[in-house]
Amino acid sequence: MASARSIEKLAGLVRPGAAGDPLDQTPPLVPPGADLSQGIIVLAEVWTDVERRLVNEWLDRFPLEGIDRAAIERFEIDDPRLGDRLSRGDDPLVVPVRVAWVPPVRGRSKATHLFDLVTLNDPRRPRAYRQSAILRWEPDRCRLLAGAPATASELRERWMDRAGGGADPSEFVGFVARQAVLALERAELAVVGARYKVPQLVIEEISGSARFREKLAALAEREGRPIDELAAEAQEYFQELVPHHSNLVMDAFSGFGRLMYGRAYEVEIDRSRLEELRELNRRHALVFLPAHKSYLDWFVVPAVFDEAGFPPNHTLAGINLDFFPLGPLARRSGTVFLRRTFRDNGVYKLVLREYFTYLVSKRFNIGWAIEGGRTRTGKLRPPKYGLLTYVLDGYTAGEVDDVMLVPISVAYDQLYEVAKMAEEAHGAQKQAEGVGWLIDFVRAQGRGFGTLNIGFGEPISVRASLGSPEQFGAIDRKAKQLELQKLALKVCVGINQASPVTPLPLVTLALLGVGGRALTLDEVRSILGPLLSYIERRGLPTTGLESLGTGSGVTRVLDSLSRHGVVEAFDKGPEPVWAIGRGQELVAAFYRNGVIHWFVDRAIMELALVHAAAQDGGGTVQDTWEECLRLRDLLKFEFFFTTKREFDQEMRLETSLLDPEWESKSRAMGSDVKRAIDESGVFVAHRVLRSFIEAYKIVADCLAARDPRQAFDQGAFLEECQHTGRMLIMQQRLASPESVSRELFGTAIELAGHRDLLDPGREELTRARQALAEELESVSRRVALIDQLDAEHYGRRAMVKYLGKS
Repeated sequence: MASARSIEKLAGLVRPGAAGDPLDQTPPLVPPGADLSQGIIVLAEVWTDVERRLVNEWLDRFPLEGIDRAAIERFEIDDPRLGDRLSRGDDPLVVPVRVAWVPPVRGRSKATHLFDLVTLNDPRRPRAYRQSAILRWEPDRCRLLAGAPATASELRERWMDRAGGGADPSEFVGFVARQAVLALERAELAVVGARYKVPQLVIEEISGSARFREKLAALAEREGRPIDELAAEAQEYFQELVPHHSNLVMDAFSGFGRLMYGRAYEVEIDRSRLEELRELNRRHALVFLPAHKSYLDWFVVPAVFDEAGFPPNHTLAGINLDFFPLGPLARRSGTVFLRRTFRDNGVYKLVLREYFTYLVSKRFNIGWAIEGGRTRTGKLRPPKYGLLTYVLDGYTAGEVDDVMLVPISVAYDQLYEVAKMAEEAHGAQKQAEGVGWLIDFVRAQGRGFGTLNIGFGEPISVRASLGSPEQFGAIDRKAKQLELQKLALKVCVGINQASPVTPLPLVTLALLGVGGRALTLDEVRSILGPLLSYIERRGLPTTGLESLGTGSGVTRVLDSLSRHGVVEAFDKGPEPVWAIGRGQELVAAFYRNGVIHWFVDRAIMELALVHAAAQDGGGTVQDTWEECLRLRDLLKFEFFFTTKREFDQEMRLETSLLDPEWESKSRAMGSDVKRAIDESGVFVAHRVLRSFIEAYKIVADCLAARDPRQAFDQGAFLEECQHTGRMLIMQQRLASPESVSRELFGTAIELAGHRDLLDPGREELTRARQALAEELESVSRRVALIDQLDAEHYGRRAMVKYLGKS
């Protein structure tokens, strides 16, 4: 082995006596038993003279048996002579080599300081003068690596298999260079860890494949355009889509994200699930699908997985966020910016589909919000299917055994941007993203917003859900669309199930059910008490709810809401009272809606029981089940329900909590319904469903009032609903101001479209629209009855308390 002095003579780099001489730590150049009879081609990926000298010294002294050292031919990856050498007709062993630089350990993780980003000094790709200093003072940070070797014939066989018979022979040398880089990346991952596993030479790999060429040729024929024109356009889209990862920027971007949300939140993460996901990631690509409530999601989810040591996630974002300086930094940290619309752009769709197929087949992780955009109501929006379709295309291509979909819940106690989203729900113009917006957004995170809870749903196997790639690929288009919708529904149910009940949403749930009246601390606790018992009996996932068992814990939540203007507090009277602030109903509803999915079944059961009890003789058990299904159908575009079989079991559980003997009775409780609900102390239908039913009723009434022959213009109709809602608020004919929401109106329009109530027709269309309005009026009356029972229940408790004091 070479001494420190010989290395010093070589480059004047290593400090005499320094530990960790990189040339003393090198792995074997070739594996034992490799056939060297045809000679060796060493392909070196080097960037500086320092790296070049280190590689040459390594090769000069490496012991080889059975081969003349002069037979080792050395080339750099971009050497123009390489093509001639590979065309000789013999079969040498091609061995890629590289110098890797390990970043210094700083604190508890290998992270780069912001100073490195500002000075553009990547500790994994240091400049030549820094390499000299590292070798002198920290030589253990230098590693000489050899990638997995392959013979020229093996490489040519791979190339023919991938590029097809029509490939240009001159492209073989480029393929060999790419294979060398990929082999070196895998070797370096063993040194730096999986968190820096990023795809290399993506565009070259995809565009050089026979599969892509065939699809591009077919598209050119369909569109009647020259293939060269489509190929050039595809290259532009690849450049626009594919991020150019930088380990330096990835570290800095992740650190910036943690700094930003760390100032605003105490973070709670379901770490037990992370271990399971890490094991899955060894075998399959993971597709992270979070609920989207804030732009912070963009920083939170990648940072969580980065901190846990996962490979970088390819996060999909709207191209509206691609502005300086955020866009360039995000691109180099793995963000893929997508165009908002590309429905009629066949080349863009082909490029995106092939890019997804490549990522999935190479087991690189992807993530995006399955809703397609931020929720304006606080609850999960209906899913968008387009991007999931591209993932399934990659699966059916047969290049991957399985893909795992990971539902993720990102739940914030409070959010800076909710007030603006509430204004947008009332029709205000959305603020355009830009530098000014970014500065305001970052500055706002300096205020404390409580807790950020990150949970993970049960991972969903695409193979288990859809069958093998061959089975799913064989079914017709309509059946595929149905299976896709079922899969997206599973994801959404998984997101909801990963969302625990937390204190702040539960307090807003209590406050929003009293018609704007201010409550004392005892009154708030009297509503929360039965809800907490109900949650415990249901065994719902929770975090932090034990704090609501004390007056001080409830007061802390109320004070937090008060600090941010959501709740108005008054403490000048005999005792403090709290109420939802004026004009803050939508904001409070946003927080409440983060947990209402856990109470929808209970709300449906309350309304179904009231309906059945109103029938002659009290109604039957069957009447109750049928009404539950009708309500489920009415709300299926608003909430994510399980299958009908599972839903049936859920409703039986809800009714058994009221009366364990209920199913054995010939009638559905009859007059006992009010007593049973009253004794439970849990009244949720008006707290959970009123705003949705009232919004739906506004849409139905506006539809019923229209000329059935008038064409439907959704934009103009939304304005009409908005104006009608504001009028009803002024007339105090709406119990819930949060009902006037473009988001809720939009879902109601989707329901009306599903019932074929939008397209122009004749008088029977008016009757069908009126039938929907009457159905909603009936439900609204039952919601009002639950509200009345609630008021009477707590009115009696207040009177008993008052008389007791007297």
